[in-house]
Amino acid sequence: MLTDVLQLDVFRFFLVLTRLGAAIMLLPGIGGHLVSMRIRLWLAVCISFLMLPLLGAHFTAVPQSLGGMLLIVFGEIVIGLFIGTVVSFIMS
Repeated sequence: MLTDVLQLDVFRFFLVLTRLGAAIMLLPGIGGHLVSMRIRLWLAVCISFLMLPLLGAHFTAVPQSLGGMLLIVFGEIVIGLFIGTVVSFIMS
């Protein structure tokens, strides 16, 4: 029981981090070469910790197959890249 809850929380955090990390890499000002990769990574991790309680209810369960898990992670990366691209177009 407790391991299921912990596994779900880790998976939720990873999904939020994946989407935010992909978006932060493309944001103007933060995603440029002037800001180091470590700072962008820590920024994504900190924002993910802050957003996890807000978005936690939207993720229902951890997929049982590796293919399903990879599909969800790939979808989060694509959404994050799309968000980062749209924001960079708006800002420029």
